[in-house]
Formats: sequence, structure tokens, C-alpha cells
Amino acid sequence: MAEAHGPAEKEAMKFLVIRLSSMGDVILTTPFLRALRQRFPEAEVHFLTKPLYAGLVESHPGVDGVLTLDTKLPLRVTGRRLRVERYDAVFDLHKNLRSIPLSRMAGPGAIFRIKKATLRRWLLIAFKLDLLKNRGDQPAVCIGAGAELGLLDDGEPPDIHIPVNVSRRADAALGEITPPLWGLIPVASSWNKRWPHFAELGRRLTERFGGTCLLFGGPDDAGLCGSLAAEIGPGAESFADERELIETAAHLRRCAVVVGNDTGLTHLATAVGTPTVALFGPTTRQLGYYPRGPLTRILERELDCRPCTKNGLERCPRHRDLACLAEITVTDVLDACRTLTVP
Repeated sequence: MAEAHGPAEKEAMKFLVIRLSSMGDVILTTPFLRALRQRFPEAEVHFLTKPLYAGLVESHPGVDGVLTLDTKLPLRVTGRRLRVERYDAVFDLHKNLRSIPLSRMAGPGAIFRIKKATLRRWLLIAFKLDLLKNRGDQPAVCIGAGAELGLLDDGEPPDIHIPVNVSRRADAALGEITPPLWGLIPVASSWNKRWPHFAELGRRLTERFGGTCLLFGGPDDAGLCGSLAAEIGPGAESFADERELIETAAHLRRCAVVVGNDTGLTHLATAVGTPTVALFGPTTRQLGYYPRGPLTRILERELDCRPCTKNGLERCPRHRDLACLAEITVTDVLDACRTLTVP
């Protein structure tokens, strides 16, 4: 909903889109960027995010410039930078304790904010009372923030655009690795979002189809990915390191198929067009974060304790030994892969 009347249309509108974090949420704003560009093709669009995620949107055709938030500085410093840009409108797709004051400090003609469903999500998690059935997924909710300006959802998946020089670096890095490449994303922000059968999956993929399993994660995941690569054997390599996210995107794009947990890297795989099997346990579709698209297969188990969390937990609250994920078998995953690309 706008906090002021919508901006009067003129020849060259100037917009700011704010989504500070995290990886998956930034990726899920890209359908909004497409919708905004479609509605206002001549507008100048800036995107404000944290430095870690800037590379994901710098080359997007819906973005003309990326601004980054230095969290070590007072918000007013960034606010002054925004104000001099004289934005016609700000789209706050985060709506948190930083984005709300920043959008106001920018002094735009209008502010449009995402509509969060905090209470309805809590009711679903705590009491299994589902009032979210008609809300739509996160990309649709983002686009809804600009509905009164005529933004329309094309229903397509998120899109991340990889610069040519980054693609070339990925080709060089992967040039001596035996194809086909199987992308595995065993990491997640919390323990109860991690499917426990990645080592067995990797062994079966390489034994049956050959090739190499690439285990993706960040620098903090090097231990997990390294140990799983060792369990899988010679046909596996850890790609959990400090490389830029856009370079990881280029590596994911070269995989024949990706299997991943409910985490930002899985959204990144879908956004570069790689066939992806997504494993969902404690979270459910109603929360809005399931990946879109015909090249995605979502595996889950229907249990009465789901969802038990929005962001993940370090335990199984119903003491079912992570049944929501553990009961998804390697055979289930291989069958899903087969419907995408694996013969």
C-alpha cells in the first residue's frame, strides 16, 4: 500500500527497490523487477541491498544501478545518499527496521510496501490455521506491492543474468571436471532444513550415470561439504568457498540437475534455469517460498506437524527425528531427477 498518492507518470520516472537480504529473498524479487520494467520501460530503477547480494542484480535488465547498505554506518548516512537521487517512488520489498526508515529518508513521491503476513504465518505454524491460501507466493506478494501502478505477474520463475566474463571464468574452472555435473546443495540455515541422504544420493548418481557431484555452499559450509564429498568418493568435489554468488550461479547453470534444500542456493539454481529438485521439510507452500517453474520438482511429506517453523530450527520440535525430510528417499529424488533430465 502506498504511503502517499501514486507518482504522476512522466517521461523519465525514477524508482528505488529495497530488499536488503537474504539471498533467496533477493532472488525472489526478480519477477517484480521484470514487472516494473514491463510497466515502466523508460524508468530508471535502482536496487538497494547488502554488498553480498549486489552481484545478483547488477546485470539484471530491470535494474539500472545497484546501491549497497553499509551496516557499520548509521542509517542516516545511506538515507542522505538516497535523498539526493530524488526518487519518484520507493518499493520497500523488505519492510523491516532498516528498510522502513530508509524508504522514508529517501523522500520519494510515494512509498509502496510489501504486505507481510506475520500473524497469519504464526497462526499456521502454531495452530495449523491456514489463512494464507489465496496470498500467493513471494514473487506474487512483491508484485502486489505495485499493483495499484499496474504491475502484473507473468508467472515465470525468478531470473538471474550472468555476465559473459563470469561465464568464461566458470567454463575455465569446470573445464577439467568430468561431466555430467550433478549439483548438490546439502546446506541450509538450520539443522531441520537439511535432508540427511545427500551422501547416498551422490554415490548413486555417480555410480549409475558417471560424472561429478559438485557440493555447493558458502565458506562456513566447507566442513559439511568436504565431509560429504569424501563420503561420496572420487566423483565429488566441494564448491563451498568464498567465491562471489554470481560465479556460483554460473557453476549451477552448468549442472545437468541440482538437488537442494530449502535455501537460497536452491532458488539461485532455479533462477539460472537449471532443472532443480527442491526438498522441503519443516516449511510448506503456504509460507510463500517454494520455487516456481516447469523445471522444478518439489518433494515433501504431508505430516500434521508441518509447518513447524518459518526460518528453521536446530531440533525437531515434534520429536519425529526429522521425518518430514528423512522420509524422502534417495529413490524419490532420483525419480524426480529422471522427470527433469536424468535418463
